[in-house]
Amino acid sequence: MQSGQVLCMNSPLSHCLGIVREAKDELIALAATPVGYVERILRQYVASVPSDSDGEAPIDRRDGDISIIKDAIWTVEKIHEKAHRGQDKIWDTCGVCDEWRAADEVCRAIRRLLAYLQDVLWHLERSYGELACAFVAKELMYQNNCDTLY
Repeated sequence: MQSGQVLCMNSPLSHCLGIVREAKDELIALAATPVGYVERILRQYVASVPSDSDGEAPIDRRDGDISIIKDAIWTVEKIHEKAHRGQDKIWDTCGVCDEWRAADEVCRAIRRLLAYLQDVLWHLERSYGELACAFVAKELMYQNNCDTLY
């Protein structure tokens, strides 16, 4: 057996895999499906936007609670940091191996979810109307990707 294989078979690797598995479990508990999660965050944001006197949401105002989206991004970033930390430890222990590749898939899925949320925030920071138009035109990133990230 090569020395790298011995290192990969003892507890440090299982600990690293545990970190990644824990991050993945947190992600699934938070967002069972990426599209469903983004849509839920969008619904929460839209519900926070005050209506004008005629019942219509304002087109060019940003009176909604943007922290709903920013907090979602922050939460997913924390999960990503944890998964990435586990992936880095796998790299340090074994280099590129099947376990590292599996951890990489988890990290990529989390980054994709982050990109979906950041895309929503980008449109919103331009204007509420920009977000609404992008949503109706199905131009938001999450609307154009499959829902099987993890």
